Amino acid sequence: MRYWLATLVGLALAAVAIAAAAWGLYGLVRTGTCASGGAYQVVQPCPEGTGLRAGALVGGIFGTLLAIFIYALRGRSGNPNRGAAGLMAYGLMMFALSAASLVAAFGPASSDRADSKTGAAIVAFVLLPLGLPGLIGGLRKRGPSMMSRISSFPGASMSTVAQTPSVMRTPSPPPAPTPSGNRTTDSLARLEQLQALRASGAITEAEFAAKKAEILREM
Repeated sequence: MRYWLATLVGLALAAVAIAAAAWGLYGLVRTGTCASGGAYQVVQPCPEGTGLRAGALVGGIFGTLLAIFIYALRGRSGNPNRGAAGLMAYGLMMFALSAASLVAAFGPASSDRADSKTGAAIVAFVLLPLGLPGLIGGLRKRGPSMMSRISSFPGASMSTVAQTPSVMRTPSPPPAPTPSGNRTTDSLARLEQLQALRASGAITEAEFAAKKAEILREM
C-alpha cells in the first residue's frame, strides 16, 4: 500500500509542480523587466498577478524536487530502475521551463519585447543542457538489456545459455548393424540412415565421411 501511495503522490505532485513552474515562467517572460514601486518614477509597472507567477515558478521547482524525493522513498530498493522516474522528472522540468520561456518570448502571443526575448534565450541556453542528461539517464535505466533479464532467472548464466545450442546438436552415433543374410541391403539401409543424420544436422560432414567409408569397406 505504501509503495503505490507514494508512487501516485510522487507522480501527481511532479505533474502539477512542473505545470505550475512552466505557467509561472511563461507569464514572467511575457512581462519582461518591471518594478512595482519605490522612491522613483516607475516606467514599466508590474502587471497584476506577477507575484503569483513568481511564486508558482519557485513553488513548482521545489515541488518537483519534493515529488522526486517522495517517489524515491516508495520502497523496493532492489529495483534496478528505481531512479529512472526521478531523473526523467528532473529532465522534463528543465525542458518544460525552456519551452515555456521560448513560447512566451517568440510565440504568437508574445509581447515582442527585446528584454523578454533575451531572457528566454538565456533560460533555454542554461536549462536545456541541464535537462538533457536527466532524460538520457532515465531512458537508459528504463531499458535493461535482454541478457541481463535472462541472467536474472534462478540458475541462469552465460555459460548455460552459450552451451544450449551445442547440447541440442550432440551427434548421436548411427545404429549398429543388425545381422542379416543380405549384407549389401543392410549396408544400403545404414547409408540411408547416415544420410538422414547428416541432413538433420546431428552429425558433421567429417563424421559422415568417416562412417560412410567404414560402411563401404564392410560391403
